[in-house]
Amino acid sequence: MKAYKHVLTNKDDIDLELYSGVFTPTATTNVLIDSIVDKINSWDKILDLGCGSGIVGIVLAKKIPFKSKIFASDLSDVTIDCARKNYLNHNVICDARCGSLFDPWENEKFDVIIDDISGISEAVAKSSSWFQGVPCESGIDGADLTIQVIQNASKYMNLKAVLYIPVISLSNEKLILTKASEHFKEVNLIQSVTWPLPPDLSSHKNELENLRERGHINYEDKFGMMLCTTTIYELKDPWNEK
Repeated sequence: MKAYKHVLTNKDDIDLELYSGVFTPTATTNVLIDSIVDKINSWDKILDLGCGSGIVGIVLAKKIPFKSKIFASDLSDVTIDCARKNYLNHNVICDARCGSLFDPWENEKFDVIIDDISGISEAVAKSSSWFQGVPCESGIDGADLTIQVIQNASKYMNLKAVLYIPVISLSNEKLILTKASEHFKEVNLIQSVTWPLPPDLSSHKNELENLRERGHINYEDKFGMMLCTTTIYELKDPWNEK
């Protein structure tokens, strides 16, 4: 266990305890929080899917006076223990459960689902510092887990519920958005941020070029840098809604 201070976009910082094998929040975490914080109602029943350290739920609870619990899940017991510790430290009421994707939420429905699950190519994750000791089973194009969320989310959504998904260009964006349109009537882009690949990844340029040529990922060569994007989408009104 280690103490960690995560700095948000507005320079506020959040003190966390991170256990070994738990994903460390990144700039994508901040983009996701910034995109959704003003769109959530205090009465909403919120699911943080792939909660990691619990930071998204903690920040939302601090910024919005929730009238009900936050719900959260992740794949490993260690991660959920870590999240529960952080929720407790920040006085956040959260029902945190262990399990893959929607498995822990049978017969539950939510007003807001936040997809916070790994969404970059497994090949890229192996070369990055983001996933040291943390599993990433998102497939060669990084789309597998996000697509599973998109395909199954409607069963866990209340009427007029919203699903938020971050789409990173280190995945097959076109495939993810095609699947999103197949399952939801509204797919709205709400924020997009461009950022340079960190040195630990840009040093693997040949491998990244190969992945890009095969359509698994995308990035732009510009200003002597390899530029990627993180885009947040809001999905509404499932096609199979009854």
